[in-house]
Amino acid sequence: MKKIIIVLIALFIGFSANAQKFKAKKGILTKDKIEIGKVEGSLWKMGNDGATVFGLNNEIILKIKLNEHNFDNPLYKTLKWYEFSFGPDKDFIFNHLNSAITSVPQILKVLTKKYGFEFDGSIIENQDELIAKYNYKAELEQGIKAKNLADSKYAKILGDNEIQRNRLMPIKYKTLKKEELVLEQLILQDTIRKDANIIIGSFKREYKRDLGSTVNKEVEYWFMERFSQPQGDDKLKEYYAAGVIIDNPFYAKDCEVYTFVDKKTHEVKIKDPLKAEKTIIKFLLNNGYL
Repeated sequence: MKKIIIVLIALFIGFSANAQKFKAKKGILTKDKIEIGKVEGSLWKMGNDGATVFGLNNEIILKIKLNEHNFDNPLYKTLKWYEFSFGPDKDFIFNHLNSAITSVPQILKVLTKKYGFEFDGSIIENQDELIAKYNYKAELEQGIKAKNLADSKYAKILGDNEIQRNRLMPIKYKTLKKEELVLEQLILQDTIRKDANIIIGSFKREYKRDLGSTVNKEVEYWFMERFSQPQGDDKLKEYYAAGVIIDNPFYAKDCEVYTFVDKKTHEVKIKDPLKAEKTIIKFLLNNGYL
């Protein structure tokens, strides 16, 4: 019994040593009840000057600022991140921190416990190592640029040849295994009815769920419109016709469809969640987006 008690005490002491507690009260910053500096500013408002952490000698140790980027395309969720600065030419963006945390002590706790930030009231000695290991700035800028480029790349260009078909005739459509959209359109030609099966585009579907869950949280669709073969190219061109994100896909009653050609968002009613794809395709067909 004594051995068990000794082991438990040792584990408790070890845990207490590692569980460092940062607090800020009236601007005074403490760690494990020992003053290590001060904090000025706050992280509550987006785009403000943020917060500054000072050491015991009133030197600037770390600046923290919450920032965000809103895309023109509403399908892309707003990106939020923290920008850190150890001083001139030592700015970096940390990707592993939840932007919902708005308390400097909480941020310092996470950075110290998980990522090796060493701050005891003086300059952080391993700052160059931390910047080299965790700086997300290049990847973030590249990701924003890639999404903006995708929007411009997949916009319709005047002069591209759309798949020719008679839009006034009644149509039926079906999807192939590869999720290509095939238009079955009856065309009256020389008084003989002929079936015209035309591939008009494709779409991809991606289900998303929380880690460890078996329930789909949302489903994401990207509908592509096919264009006829351009000269000098052996592949058909395809452009984004629309994108859709549906929350709770098995219970959805409506969704927002974003169309790339006119950069508009449309609300589409879904009567039967099991027929959501057909409902969206029908809307795109009827309104000339496919």
